[in-house]
Amino acid sequence: MRSSVRQSMLKPPEDQIGVVIGSQMLLARSERAAVVLHTLIGYPEGITAELGLHLRQAAAGRRLAADLRDESGRRRFRIAFAFGEPTQPLPLSAPLGSGREVGWYEQTASGTDLSYTSRLWISPYPRDGSLLVSCDWGEQDIVTTTTRLVVPGPDEVEQRTVRLWEGLGDS
Repeated sequence: MRSSVRQSMLKPPEDQIGVVIGSQMLLARSERAAVVLHTLIGYPEGITAELGLHLRQAAAGRRLAADLRDESGRRRFRIAFAFGEPTQPLPLSAPLGSGREVGWYEQTASGTDLSYTSRLWISPYPRDGSLLVSCDWGEQDIVTTTTRLVVPGPDEVEQRTVRLWEGLGDS
């Protein structure tokens, strides 16, 4: 139910500049495809992640973006974020992680026949500096893989976040 979701679950703050907390992490790959987290930007309330899905060869007559949006196939790309234990991956379009301890929301996406880039908002920020990412893409021979990301603690992210209008008074 969306009315119970905090605003921070829906999008990153527009009045802050976050902290780069990670880049270029290969999550999974096969002979046919690769899943990469290109950048992670931390905010006190969550993380913006740029996720890249890359194919070695384009599928004949099919667009990668259209395939990813088609949730009818059980072997389509799926992803999940968690803190303590890995959770079952869901389609990218799952609404805020479908009630899990860590929610995610696809903010923007673009792609070609060979690659798809998605900007995700993941919330809340990991309180112990550890975030699990699980993904699978059966259609591309990628079985469920879980990666533990170690990121700066929330106090460091809080201190390094730039608040654009802080100290300037009301406008």
